[in-house]
Amino acid sequence: KGWKEYRITDQLYVDLKNGWSGMATAQYSNVDQGNGNTVKWLSIGARPQYNFTPNLSVAVEGGYDQVKAGGTTAKLAKLTVAPQYTLTGGFWARPAFRAFATYAKWNDAAGAQGGGVFAPDKNGMTYGVQVEAWW
Repeated sequence: KGWKEYRITDQLYVDLKNGWSGMATAQYSNVDQGNGNTVKWLSIGARPQYNFTPNLSVAVEGGYDQVKAGGTTAKLAKLTVAPQYTLTGGFWARPAFRAFATYAKWNDAAGAQGGGVFAPDKNGMTYGVQVEAWW
């Protein structure tokens, strides 16, 4: 008996033409691993952005993930604030030069899966600078 998976994804983009734009995403995935194990994953997020000028903006991104597997439910929530500079205006403008600060919080089940630099904590903050370009 093999794996069976289905995934439902939806995205919404808005451009309000008054400096505000943004995108929201929702996704649900169900994976039957064929051995009696099932993994269910729900992910939602939104990223509004406000342009102060054609080149200067701030993006705020919030997200939530929940994964049910093996009798446990891992949960993660995060919030990011990112002031940015682009050569042209708008949500899709690239390259984007940004500073960011992200705060995340998770439960025991998520910490056990992720480990890494924040183990054994249940929250953490990351910050830095980033350049994003498309071609």
